[in-house]
Amino acid sequence: MFWRNDLTTLRKENTGRIADMGEEMWEQLYPALQYLSTRQLSLFDRELIKSELIGIVEEAEIQGSRLDRKMGMPYQAFCDFLIEKRGIRKKSSIGEQLLETGTCFIWWLTFFAVVNLIQNDNAVRSNEILAALVAAMAVVLLGDHMFEYRGRLSVDQKKWRIQIGVMVVCFFVLAAVTSRYPIAIPLTAGRWIVIGILLVASVLLLLIRNWYWNSRSKQYNWKSE
Repeated sequence: MFWRNDLTTLRKENTGRIADMGEEMWEQLYPALQYLSTRQLSLFDRELIKSELIGIVEEAEIQGSRLDRKMGMPYQAFCDFLIEKRGIRKKSSIGEQLLETGTCFIWWLTFFAVVNLIQNDNAVRSNEILAALVAAMAVVLLGDHMFEYRGRLSVDQKKWRIQIGVMVVCFFVLAAVTSRYPIAIPLTAGRWIVIGILLVASVLLLLIRNWYWNSRSKQYNWKSE
C-alpha cells in the first residue's frame, strides 16, 4: 500500500508484540519505554531499540525471569547501552514529525477540496484548513501513542500531555480567529488545476516520506534479525 513503509511495518510489529505481552511484563517494560521516549532519537531508531527491548521481555517471559535480572543493570543504562551498541547518534525528531504532519495535512486538505468539488462548492474555507491541520496533528500525536498501542501508552506521559495541551490551545485560538475572520479560497476558474496540484503534492510527499523511512531502515538490516 502507498501509506506503508519500513517505519509503519516496524511499528505494526511492535504493536502486535506489545498487545500479546502479559500485564506483569508490560508493567516491567513500561519504565524503559518511557525513558526511551525522552531520548533524542530518530523515530525509526526509537522503534528499533523498542523492538530489541520487547525481544528481551519475550525471552524473560518464557524463562519466567524478571526483566531487571535479564538486563543485568538499571533500565536507563541498558537503553543507553543498546543505543551505543547500534552506533545510533542523537538526532532530533522534529523534522521527521513535520514530515509526517505535513503529509497528513496535505492529504486531508486534498480530501476536503475534492468533497467540495463533488458538492459543487467552489471554495476551500479556513475552517476546513483548520480541520485538516488538527486532523494531521492528531494522527501524529495521538495515533502513534494511543491507537497503535491500544491504550498502553509507552511515552513520557508528562511530555505527551504538554503536546496535547499545546495542540488543544492552538485549536481553540485558530478556531476563534477563523470564526471571527472567515476566509474562503475560491476555486472557480482554476479549481481543477488546484485539485491537480494538491493531488500531485499528496502523492509526492507520500513518496518522499516512504523513501526517507525506507532509506533509514537500510542502515540497520533489521528485517533479518
